[in-house]
Amino acid sequence: MVCRSQPILLMWLPFITAQISLYPLKQKDIARPITGFIQVLKEHELDVVPGAMSTVIAGKEKVVWNALHTAFLTATKHGDTVMLFSVSNACPWPHKDIYSR
Repeated sequence: MVCRSQPILLMWLPFITAQISLYPLKQKDIARPITGFIQVLKEHELDVVPGAMSTVIAGKEKVVWNALHTAFLTATKHGDTVMLFSVSNACPWPHKDIYSR
C-alpha cells in the first residue's frame, strides 16, 4: 500500500517516517528501557510522537537509521528486547510542514 497524499516530489527528499514498537522481554521494569529508547530518539534531532502502542518518528534518512540503531542498543542494555518498525519515504509527516526542512 502506498501513502501518497502529498506530491510525488516527496519521494526524492531524504526524509523518512517510521513507526516503532519496542517490547522488553522477561524484564520486571519495562518502563526504563522504553523511556530510555524514546529519549535516545529525541536526542537525535527527530520529530518524535510517542503513543500507547508505538512511537512515530520522522527526520532525515541517515539520522533516522542511526537513531534506531543507537536506541535499540540502549534498550538491549536492560535485557532481551524485540523492536518492530515500519519505514516509509512516501508517507508525509502530518505534524509539521516538511517542506520547510
